Amino acid sequence: MKRFFGYMIGLVFMTACLTAYFIKSERSTETIIFFPINKRAVFQSADTMLIPHKKSDKRHELQWRSYSETHEPAYLRQDVSLLYKNGRLQGIMKEWKENTQKLDQSRSLSLSESSLYEAITFHYGEIHTGDDITSTQAMSQNRKYIVLSKVSGFDFFETPITAEQKEWQLTLDNNKKTITGSGWDEALEKLAIPRSRYKELPLTELAVQRAKFLTGIPESVQEEIIGKLWEGLYKNYVLGIKKENGAIMSPLGSTIPLLLLNHNKRELLVIFTAEDGTPILLRQSVNYSF
Repeated sequence: MKRFFGYMIGLVFMTACLTAYFIKSERSTETIIFFPINKRAVFQSADTMLIPHKKSDKRHELQWRSYSETHEPAYLRQDVSLLYKNGRLQGIMKEWKENTQKLDQSRSLSLSESSLYEAITFHYGEIHTGDDITSTQAMSQNRKYIVLSKVSGFDFFETPITAEQKEWQLTLDNNKKTITGSGWDEALEKLAIPRSRYKELPLTELAVQRAKFLTGIPESVQEEIIGKLWEGLYKNYVLGIKKENGAIMSPLGSTIPLLLLNHNKRELLVIFTAEDGTPILLRQSVNYSF
């Protein structure tokens, strides 16, 4: 199985064959590696929380938190959480510990304007049993519409109830779509990707739309697709976007990655636009028997 990423014409390509591959070695750097799923090593809890607070009349904060707990301690536990503001990456939280069950990360951000915040977290555990290495994984997500207005005051919601909240949802959704939509359209055009051949899903919706997005693919293969997707995102996105000249660019400010699953279910593409406008492509091959 290939576990490397090649670079061509300034683009990043991700490849991963769906075959078992085992390496037992001491982990020297932070990374996520997919191993066959251990069905007995389940997550008791896996959550992402976005909690707005009014500190004073002029000061408001957003608490961004991810929490997870496995049934038993794992050889390695790791959680990575991505926070997007109006369609652009605002922050990354990642924690990496050995021989533990629980991971709890939290960060507070100052709020200064009405915005849509979306967060998605990948929860991961690596289990060693003798010479066997397996893994467990889960995803969670959250979103908050936050209103800071001289007229409306301070308000927040996930699902709008009042007429005013529905108007704010429409406004903030349109702001996000302007950013992400133009970024995705430009990237697809520059990369010459025929959009009609693919089913689309923003990364921030994967935790709740996974079954629908990957419908028709066996559950075990879905798990592997998800695991290798996050393996590639961690290496080539979370830790920095690698450019053709070897330079590493911060992912902050980039658009939400758009997942593109080929209608033949043999290829998964990930596209996004870096903060400087560079279109980025990650490519994952999906190989299995129908």
